[in-house]
Amino acid sequence: MSQLKSLFASAYSDVKFLVGKEKQEVCAHRCILASRCSAFRAMFKQSLQSPDSSQEPPQVPIILSDVQPEVFLPLIEFLYTNSVTLNNLIALEVLTSAMEYELDDLRKLCVEFVIEMLTVDQACEALQAAVIYRLIDMKNRCLAFIESCTQEVIRSRSFREMSAPALLCMLQSDRLTADEVELIRAVREWAHVNSVVLDTPVLQIAAEVVDEIRLFLLSPDELTTLEKENRKDQFIPVERIAEAWKFHALKKGGGVQHHLFCRRKGTLPRDHHRYLDPHYK
Repeated sequence: MSQLKSLFASAYSDVKFLVGKEKQEVCAHRCILASRCSAFRAMFKQSLQSPDSSQEPPQVPIILSDVQPEVFLPLIEFLYTNSVTLNNLIALEVLTSAMEYELDDLRKLCVEFVIEMLTVDQACEALQAAVIYRLIDMKNRCLAFIESCTQEVIRSRSFREMSAPALLCMLQSDRLTADEVELIRAVREWAHVNSVVLDTPVLQIAAEVVDEIRLFLLSPDELTTLEKENRKDQFIPVERIAEAWKFHALKKGGGVQHHLFCRRKGTLPRDHHRYLDPHYK
């Protein structure tokens, strides 16, 4: 493998890529890339089917402006050596490239690295990638990490930049170690940030995730405060708040998904929580 790596960018290369906005030159060998990667094989197919089979493929640079050199180079390194050099700054982007180029072994190396090197600042972004690419083991490991330090995670910048599907996945967990009031505050801030970025009303931004907020865990005083705040931005549909008030009045829920009554690991106790027991009469 070390001998193959020495070929990388050698004088005998026969394909040139111009990578990223700065068009950094990256040289390689068509035979190695084509034999290791179906995406490159398709890319080179036209030039390899030259009418004159005695001609070598022309050295016309291939422009890859949508990927940065620091991400593309580890991909090329993997194709030459079956190993890859990663760090926290590029691992998720290399994972994205591995999925795009259908390099399953590189995907596994990236997932292994991401799981081992999870941090508060990267956990949400890693969960988002796992949800997008349907990487079940990575999703579960990211969730376990977020569950262990939820309060720190929801204060991170990456939390505010999460996609709605990733946040929805997180809010479905019973093991988050933060109280519901803290989670509601964090999700409201997430919705406001994304409302500005996407120029979309808060109500529309939050629509996909707000149903996983567990209003039944809030006390009447907390629900009153929430209702006052909600008049300013319509973050939570009024019918959801009405359901929570109905629960407090009747001491039972009707027609509501049972998991919304479940206390999370970090839920602080409140007097009315005894009514959340499904066996309470």
